[in-house]
Amino acid sequence: EKAGGIPMLLPFTDDTQTLFELTERCDGILITGGDDVAPFLYGEDVSHRTAHLEPVRDKQEYLLMKHLLDHASVPLLGICRGCQILNVAAGGTLHQDLTSQEKYHVLLNASRDSFAHRVRLKKGSLLEQIVGSDTLLTNSYHHQSVKDVAPGFLVTGTTADDVIEAVEKEGDRFVLGVQWHPEMTWSCPINQKIFQAFIRACE
Repeated sequence: EKAGGIPMLLPFTDDTQTLFELTERCDGILITGGDDVAPFLYGEDVSHRTAHLEPVRDKQEYLLMKHLLDHASVPLLGICRGCQILNVAAGGTLHQDLTSQEKYHVLLNASRDSFAHRVRLKKGSLLEQIVGSDTLLTNSYHHQSVKDVAPGFLVTGTTADDVIEAVEKEGDRFVLGVQWHPEMTWSCPINQKIFQAFIRACE
């Protein structure tokens, strides 16, 4: 709302056709954060470190993202889990648990409303153009992340230890996923720019 949009919540439903029809009334879709994405959606068994699965939500968002990627042109913005489900629906995979891999420094106890690390942005990417810089500070509140990037998508943000923090779809359409929670640090002008750019793309 602060960026100029009018939010409309989509219901949980097994009626995918009704859900698809509801999205036709929307100028853009924002996919929010939440629990872990079910590994069966990207062809893996559930790790003992994967928890708090939401099967109904997983199925709904997976089918919705596939539909919107293949049959619509509205802008898409995925936040945290939303970034992950966007990548999975397009054919990518996830790290089920970064804490079990020594190469990654995971900040599970970091506050959602304060900055935890710096993200490097790909030169010329949509995200770099939005924020006007090749780096930005973000919060960190996740133990999963994108592993194999979906076909047709690009990695456009990474941390110093190469955790993927942002992906976007190739081409002119606004399809962006960020691993952090920009809504939790809304007072930061750079994070405001992300939502403002999304709303502009929806107009």
